[in-house]
Amino acid sequence: MRSRDDLAPFLFNRDPHFAEVVESAVLAAGRPVLLVAGALHLLRGQAPGAAPTGRPAAPAGGTVVEILERARPGTTFVAVPHLGFGDRTAELEANLAPWPTPSIAPVAGTWLGALDASLAFPLRMVGPDGEPMDPFAGVTLRDVVDAYLYLGRLENLSAVVESPFIVRDDAYFQELRRRHDLMGQPLDEERPHYVRYGVPARTLDAPPPVADGDPEAGPRRPRIAG
Repeated sequence: MRSRDDLAPFLFNRDPHFAEVVESAVLAAGRPVLLVAGALHLLRGQAPGAAPTGRPAAPAGGTVVEILERARPGTTFVAVPHLGFGDRTAELEANLAPWPTPSIAPVAGTWLGALDASLAFPLRMVGPDGEPMDPFAGVTLRDVVDAYLYLGRLENLSAVVESPFIVRDDAYFQELRRRHDLMGQPLDEERPHYVRYGVPARTLDAPPPVADGDPEAGPRRPRIAG
């Protein structure tokens, strides 16, 4: 692949291919399955016609869940994990204080279900006119998911990410750069994920020794856009 045009057909086919594998390898055999994927692949009623900045639009055929539901109505159940409520996290998280950890609950008929979906999915896209837009404008959480998974307050959640020192592997780094270029998004070596101890990780001779309590070590807090 040498250009974004070469890549585009495969990007548009991700959800149909995902659904085809689930159908042929699991559902056709009568087995249940737990699907874990980026939320936009599993939401209901969510095949935005606008494209995220620098990326193609979602496939016209719909998300994985929508494709599966057309063939097998009523067979899917979509749960979204709690990752805060954008700039209303402090206000709305108080309502979850009585919930045990972990918890899962249907959103239909609840205050959660009535929330704007954009509070759970702070995504911004580029509309047909080139202006930023909210793909979830006018959409509530109950429109796109069935349940809410609560694993604790946002401040107590952590995320495990790959080591930034992997970019010291030249072959890997050059391939990573090539893929970014294909998408029209040149790799930024100074973005936070690729920086450790104040310098680009790629420039370090080796990962420095990690001391107990080192803020650079251990699980990183997820960055949630507000």
